[in-house]
Amino acid sequence: MKNTNLLLIILLGVATMNGNTLKQKNINHNEVAAVKKASLDYVEGYYESNAERIKTGVNPNLVKRKVKDGKFSELTFDKLIEIAVKSKKEKPSIEADVYDIYNDMASVRVTSGFVDFIHLSKIDGKWQVVNVLWNSLLN
Repeated sequence: MKNTNLLLIILLGVATMNGNTLKQKNINHNEVAAVKKASLDYVEGYYESNAERIKTGVNPNLVKRKVKDGKFSELTFDKLIEIAVKSKKEKPSIEADVYDIYNDMASVRVTSGFVDFIHLSKIDGKWQVVNVLWNSLLN
C-alpha cells in the first residue's frame, strides 16, 4: 500500500510539473538568462578554479549542503572558494535548467560531476546563488 501511495504521489507531481513548466509561464527571457549565468558562474567557476567567477555568481552568505547517511554536511562561501582554487579537476559537460522564477527568487538544477539544486535571489538587481543542496553523480 505504501508503494502504491508513493507511486500516486510521484505521478501527481509529474502531472502537475508537466502543466506548469517554465517555458509555459510568462517569464522574462532576460531574467532566465541572468539566473542561468549566475548558476554557471558558480559551477563553471568551480571547475575552472576561478575564484573571481565564483564570486560573481555566488552570495557571500551561501550555504551549500549535502545529506549523507542522514546527516547534513555544510560548506560556506569561503570554504567553497578555498576548495575550488586548491583542487585540480577536469571540467565535465554541464547542463543548467532553470525551473522557476518568482519575483526575486529562482530555482535551478545543474548537472555536472554533481547534481546541484540551486536557489538564487535577486539582490541589488543581481542574481546570486544563496543556497545549494547537492550530491555527487558517483554515489
